[in-house]
Formats: sequence, structure tokens, C-alpha cells
Amino acid sequence: PRKLEQIEKEKVERLKSYIPELEKLMTPPKNILVKTSVGIEAIQTFRRIAINELKRNETLMIIGGSGDRFYSTMGSKYDEIETKRIKKKIHKKLIAFPSERDKLKNDKYRQFSEFRFFNSYHPTTSSINIFGNNVGIIIWSTEPILIHIKNEEVAISYKNYFNEIWSSTKTS
Repeated sequence: PRKLEQIEKEKVERLKSYIPELEKLMTPPKNILVKTSVGIEAIQTFRRIAINELKRNETLMIIGGSGDRFYSTMGSKYDEIETKRIKKKIHKKLIAFPSERDKLKNDKYRQFSEFRFFNSYHPTTSSINIFGNNVGIIIWSTEPILIHIKNEEVAISYKNYFNEIWSSTKTS
């Protein structure tokens, strides 16, 4: 019986040593902002924020380039924002479906841009934009929906996700 008691005491002591770590997991992340917006202006504003916040040689990462939906949503703002991106030497890495290949080849703002493509053809119903401490999830519904998350941990997680996908996609 004393041996069983000793074993149980050791288990309790080990459990107590994990409590601080478990308590940290229960604490919600600090400095997190989650904002949802609807409409063309939300998408244009989000892209402008990306270009304004990013510094020289930093990178805007995009998963699921939507082609026509994006270009029509940006309208004349596309020229303004892409010109500023190139002037600031901000890089753009975009992963798209093969159906977008021709549109991307004909984009006049290819400077500081790299494109990779998924293996299969699917309609693009959403896109993920990652920069700095920001993640933007765009759902390309009739009125585009933007979910903007601003948090360092979330952004790092999505950057890692992007890099995994990037390494497994093709350049042409």
C-alpha cells in the first residue's frame, strides 16, 4: 500500500509541474483583432493597408489568386496600388489555379512578383492574403466578404502554411 501511495504522489507532483503550462494554453491571445467587412471598398482598403504597412523587400503572400474577380473588384485602384508596391519594392508571391496562368502572364505589374500554380483546376471561391501581422480571408461571393485577422501568432501560422504550399506547387 505504501508503494502505491508513493506512485500516486509522484503522479500528482508531475501533474502539478504541468499546471503553469496548461494555464498558459487557456489564456486567450493578446492583441488580436478580428474584423469582418463586406463589399468592394473593403477589399480595396485591405490591399491598400498591405502596401502601406509593408516595407521595402517585404512580401505579400496570396493563396488562391482569383483573377477576374480580383481585377474587377480593384478596378482603377489596382494600377495605383500596384504602382506603389513596385515603387516600394514590395514582393508578391501568389499561388493560383492553372486557369489563372494566362491572366497573370499578361499582368503589366509583374515586377517583384512570383507565381506558382496548384496542380488541379478549381474555381476560386476564396483567397488568403498574408502580410506583416495580418491575414485577410476573402470569400468571393456576390458581394466579397473580408475576414481581417491582425495578430502575430495567427500571421506566423498562415505564413508557415503558405510556405508549405509554396514548396509543393509548380512555377509553370
